[in-house]
Amino acid sequence: MTNADKLKELAQTSPYAGCTANAPMAFVACYRKECRMPEYAPIDLSASVENLLLEADELGLGAVWLGIAPLRDRMDKVREVISIPEELEAFAIIPCGYPVQIKNQQNHYEKERVHFVE
Repeated sequence: MTNADKLKELAQTSPYAGCTANAPMAFVACYRKECRMPEYAPIDLSASVENLLLEADELGLGAVWLGIAPLRDRMDKVREVISIPEELEAFAIIPCGYPVQIKNQQNHYEKERVHFVE
């Protein structure tokens, strides 16, 4: 979605979505309510959003994963803003654009949190 007014509205759907208001575009990842294994929808969507983030980075874009599901109030607000069909549920908002600044990647690796089996 690239509609500036809708992006500003999406920014109001979660306390963490403010950056969406200034983004040139955003994806809204959704899943089908009726599928063979609905309990796996969050896992499948998590993998797809991560792949989207990796591709955005590869293209030199900035993107961020803003979780919506499973919080019903946020999911419903997103549905209302972008008129999501009833058979779908909002999972995440992913604003995307060219980054204002490039930051060095932080290293959060903690060896003691990894269980290694030989």
